[in-house]
Amino acid sequence: MLATQIVQRIDVSAHAALIDAGQFFVSAEAYFNVPDYVSAAGAGITIVYVDEGPFGANIALSNSIAPDSNASGVLDSDPLTWEPFTITNAPVPAGTRSLLVQLAYDNDSLGGFPGYVDAASLSVTKVPEPSACFLASTALLGLISRRYR
Repeated sequence: MLATQIVQRIDVSAHAALIDAGQFFVSAEAYFNVPDYVSAAGAGITIVYVDEGPFGANIALSNSIAPDSNASGVLDSDPLTWEPFTITNAPVPAGTRSLLVQLAYDNDSLGGFPGYVDAASLSVTKVPEPSACFLASTALLGLISRRYR
């Protein structure tokens, strides 16, 4: 498959401790559109989770894809309809040190015509450790009980 695409590499190694503890999640969204003379164009988002191997080799650990296997990924031919593809709160696998985010069209489905992408975004969510939440809530309860004594 030949594809029209853009790929962005994002270094997440600063968050290695959270990633390896399973407390780091990623979400991506982009809106796709084609002109009215293009019918049934295929498009999607892919996030590849990469570990830096020996001698700088990249090792792909796994990936997240939108649309998932339950959706078609085929756009309608209405230029007024921007169709969103979304990856929501995908867990980042342990060992990941960078993300490769790809927005792509299947060139064969475009028939040589343009495809458009707008409002692309990527966000990460860090889940705090339960022990930190427990300590904070215990300290708060201690302050409240001390006030009422």
